[in-house]
Amino acid sequence: MASKSKSGHGYVLLGLNGYIADRHNRTTASSTTSTDLPIEVTFCAARPLALAHFSIHCPGLDHVGADRNPLLSPKVLSADVDVVLIRVPVDPLALLDLRLHDYFVYRMHPETPRLDLLPHPGEHGFSDSEIAILSCGNGEYVVAGLQATSCDTTYTLRCLYRDGEPPGSWSWTSQRGPVSVSVSQLQRDDVCPIPKSAIRQTHHLTAKVITLRGARGTIGWVDLWRGILLCDVLDATPKVRDIPLPFPARANWRAYLNRCPYYSRDITVSESRDTIKYVEMELTVTNPRSNHR
Repeated sequence: MASKSKSGHGYVLLGLNGYIADRHNRTTASSTTSTDLPIEVTFCAARPLALAHFSIHCPGLDHVGADRNPLLSPKVLSADVDVVLIRVPVDPLALLDLRLHDYFVYRMHPETPRLDLLPHPGEHGFSDSEIAILSCGNGEYVVAGLQATSCDTTYTLRCLYRDGEPPGSWSWTSQRGPVSVSVSQLQRDDVCPIPKSAIRQTHHLTAKVITLRGARGTIGWVDLWRGILLCDVLDATPKVRDIPLPFPARANWRAYLNRCPYYSRDITVSESRDTIKYVEMELTVTNPRSNHR
């Protein structure tokens, strides 16, 4: 993940999984966990193409298995401009239960970096690919998650807006009202319909989240096989709209909705945030015997 650098190099490549270590530098920020344990987060920058990393220090927190299983280690879920969204497991059983994770927002600042503990998102929590952060400047930000409800026929947006209110007053009840989109509104069924023979029959499965920003705060939840659900989270009444992705190249037809899309396709956003770039590799398998006569 690319993130703004505080070392004067513009950007750094940030490793997503963090370490458990007692380190301190000018990036160190502190807070408390949901169980009232003190916690510190520290970033260590590196010149690209070296990988920058971060660590947490939380005396009293059980870190059993964090060095062997990425799901039990702290992880960066999203970053935008000067804010980083971090998930921290607070129980060894967090591997099995999304509710056993804390979410923090780290705000970069040359003198006073800050670490905010977010209210827990609720009964079901978020998977790592469902949630993103959007910087609004002046220390303000939006954390947004899009989840399927009603057996994959409706998708509901939940947002947390930090606008200067004290952390204790935050709530995942959106100030701008709940937002849902029905599968009847999806355009992707005309471009890349779901074959009856496909293993995956869900209309949308988020693989990654992109932030396009802009005045309306556009965030996109990406299903790499089928399309992008875009939402302007700063609108008074946010609406979700669908951008279908192209149907797979011929050699990838058998993989469509049957295998992991990352093997053949991906998207990214330009540095200016005004262009979505899509790439697909057509994977062909040749018969070695056909080269011999």
